[in-house]
Amino acid sequence: GIYAQDSWTLGHVTLTPGVRFENFVGSIAARDLPAGRFVPERHFDEIKDMPNWKDISPRFGAAWDVQGNGRTALKFGVGKYMRAYTTGFADLYDPNILDTDTRTWSDLNGNNIAELNELGPSQNLTFGTKAPRRPADGIRRPYQIEMNASVQREISTGLSVNVSYFRRDYKRLISTDNVAIAPSDYTALNLISPLDGKQVTIYNLAASKRGVVDLVDNNSASNWRKYNGFDVGFTARRGKLNTFGGISTGHTLSNTCDVEDPNQTLYCDQSQYDIPLMTQVKLAGSYALPWALQISGSLQSYPGDARNASVDTGNSGNIAAEDPSLRVNWTVNNAAVRAQIPTATLTQTQIIVPLIAPGTKFLGRQNQVDVRLKRLFSFGGRSVEAQVDLYNALNANPILTQNQTFGTALDRPASVLQGRLIRVGIQAFPFARLASISSRKVPSLGYTYRSMKF
Repeated sequence: GIYAQDSWTLGHVTLTPGVRFENFVGSIAARDLPAGRFVPERHFDEIKDMPNWKDISPRFGAAWDVQGNGRTALKFGVGKYMRAYTTGFADLYDPNILDTDTRTWSDLNGNNIAELNELGPSQNLTFGTKAPRRPADGIRRPYQIEMNASVQREISTGLSVNVSYFRRDYKRLISTDNVAIAPSDYTALNLISPLDGKQVTIYNLAASKRGVVDLVDNNSASNWRKYNGFDVGFTARRGKLNTFGGISTGHTLSNTCDVEDPNQTLYCDQSQYDIPLMTQVKLAGSYALPWALQISGSLQSYPGDARNASVDTGNSGNIAAEDPSLRVNWTVNNAAVRAQIPTATLTQTQIIVPLIAPGTKFLGRQNQVDVRLKRLFSFGGRSVEAQVDLYNALNANPILTQNQTFGTALDRPASVLQGRLIRVGIQAFPFARLASISSRKVPSLGYTYRSMKF
């Protein structure tokens, strides 16, 4: 990468343009692996330019000192940021894989060694072989456009307020298509939801296409993901009291309808649903008490976030829909299908069907208060700091995760906030005070030599 940046001041305005050039190149080395108990000797050829991307990323920032006295500032920034990768992209297409399978074993000859003729059938249809997967010709590196605008104001001495707006647009999202399967290979089956009795449509794959895989990754023309958010923060210093904090609110909306499996298109366009802004509050401060004591604390309040989907599905660049709301997932297998359609046979092992729309159901808020009391003691040039911490001082117990699979265990808590915790600590500073510092000029060398004694 090569990066250039400059700063120009025009009156009360400062401009900071910049540009970055990046060349990202990956490869898969040639490998020879010896034979194992169940696999022969293997050779893998080198794969070059996996990938070979060249990108230019411009950046621009501006700040305006409105009154020229440094008390009110308007700031704006916009930039292009390429998707970060290490070896993840090349790893997707490495033909050498580590795979696992669970088999039944009958020790026929009693030698306590699992031999091939003693193992039951595989439960993994692709065990021992990697599904064909390749990047499309011309696939390009995903990136984000990030924009921010803010106003910062010093209300009075020691008190300042900042209001900001943020937006992120994710571009060139990568989607995976199984080109060996066409939409006509799926048959619609209409079932009745066990939750509310409404009709739910699932799609059954043709039996002739089971296990047929030819995956191609490409930049999606229709999938998108956007974040919009607002932050309000403050910093205040009044005598012995220092406080800071703020409110942050925003949400991410995604469209992930460009997929091969039509079972994944239900609720795929989040812009069609009422997904609220998620607001978090943070407040912290400290106060100097008599007798060299200092007390500090913090309040954190987060919205309930079920974290249903990973923001980033590995290093592939595939972006999943981020959904903080709870789901009610119905696991549809052959038994569930035949209970409603006796003549039908489901090709897939199971299909996970969300029974409620995103933004419908949420966990409760998570509120936590932490408190610290500390004091510094000095003993003849040495310092010792003693402190007592009280985490989750109010012993709050909000639910962090809960079962979202439809059935008797639906909504059963899986984890709660850790209970009240007390920690006592001591820090010793044996050389807290310098006894003397001396310096002298070394003319022949042109620098000052300093020596310190404790």
